[in-house]
Amino acid sequence: DGALALAMIEVLLEEELHDEAFAAKWMHGFGELRGLVQHFRPDTVEGITGVPAETIRQLARRIAGARGASPVMYTGLEYSDSGVQAIRAVFTLWALAGQLDVPGGLVFRMKENSFPQNRRHLVPNPDVRKALGRDRFPVYSHYRGESHAIALPKSVLGGEPYRIRALINLGGSLITAWPDPALWRKTLAALDLFVCINRHHTADSAYADLVLPATTGYENTSFMRYGPLFKIRERLLEPVGEARNDALILAELARRLGYGHLYP
Repeated sequence: DGALALAMIEVLLEEELHDEAFAAKWMHGFGELRGLVQHFRPDTVEGITGVPAETIRQLARRIAGARGASPVMYTGLEYSDSGVQAIRAVFTLWALAGQLDVPGGLVFRMKENSFPQNRRHLVPNPDVRKALGRDRFPVYSHYRGESHAIALPKSVLGGEPYRIRALINLGGSLITAWPDPALWRKTLAALDLFVCINRHHTADSAYADLVLPATTGYENTSFMRYGPLFKIRERLLEPVGEARNDALILAELARRLGYGHLYP
């Protein structure tokens, strides 16, 4: 991912598509960056990523020429090796493409905004000390209160430190989001029970014993709060077929397990 982002930066600089005024006013180490990306030309990065060089060039041009463009990143980059550097490369690409602090682009968080959240119904994970990967990733386990997914294959395949036999995958795609797809295919195939809750079929769902269709954001009314950011989404369409809001699917599972009171 980092190599791909650097290749697109190289295209912007080579074809003079970057925001020169932004680079001159706000960037430090621009000359060093120009030198670095020479090692990540599209033809070279095609061999690293499998993405055709011409596709890399076209994508870079589309990002630079768009009237507002935003990247969507989460576990695929954040939880992987060199994830920090890959994300820095993506943000640098967006800044050079002129897609920073513009309508439709990346925005800055305003520290003075505050949206308090009622957390009195939240219950800490009582089994966090048994979380997978806690020995390797103690900080992650402490602040997230959960296992680290990178430790799942050893648990399922080797029983280290104990064997996970069942898994519910909510809106994810382990095979395509994590390194070593072959290992994840082997891991999912070895589970006694695998349930996918998703909006569409994924590589993971081919291994699922049960697939529950979830509604899309266009079929839900919801809100999200991320620190100083608050977003509300209004329903545009009625749910299609048997699809349900994934939060309500979890609420129903919780009710049947005796934890319904935690979903007021």
